[in-house]
Amino acid sequence: VDTETRLQRKYLPAAAARAALDAGLRSSTAGEARDYMVIVLSYLWFHRASTTGSLQDHDVQVTETELLVHERFRKGHSHEVTTRAIAMPRTSPGVDAACRLVEHFRTLRGKCAPQAAFYGLQGESPAALSAEFIDTTFRRGLTALSIQAPPGYSFSSHSGRAGGATAAYSIGGTLE
Repeated sequence: VDTETRLQRKYLPAAAARAALDAGLRSSTAGEARDYMVIVLSYLWFHRASTTGSLQDHDVQVTETELLVHERFRKGHSHEVTTRAIAMPRTSPGVDAACRLVEHFRTLRGKCAPQAAFYGLQGESPAALSAEFIDTTFRRGLTALSIQAPPGYSFSSHSGRAGGATAAYSIGGTLE
């Protein structure tokens, strides 16, 4: 439940993620591209906002054959840091376009240090971005697309994670 508005969170439909992908590829500023990319990659990678915000630029790699992310996240009651790599073949539906979105964002943003926040822009702090910042960015992208949750529900950055996982599960994917 979204404590700010007391609305139940809703998973993000695939059509909304696709709209964000298309808008991101047409965006003319790094800020716009980032807003849409947070939606798209949260959906593809099932990321929590804290994992999304902790990505560094060198953690995301686009190659001729795949989109690769090296992620770090805290898991369980011990909050032990866990790392894993997710490789998505460019031939998978939507992945080639997501690769182009990452490349477009990087072109608009300009070169940054490998340890800089992946979603960071020139002039912003190079530190990890907070979960609240990611959530605000996610919602700003949806607002720009005029995408609203159904009455009684709200979208948050967790909606991308839930929407991507729901879509994967519906076609036989695992949730691991």
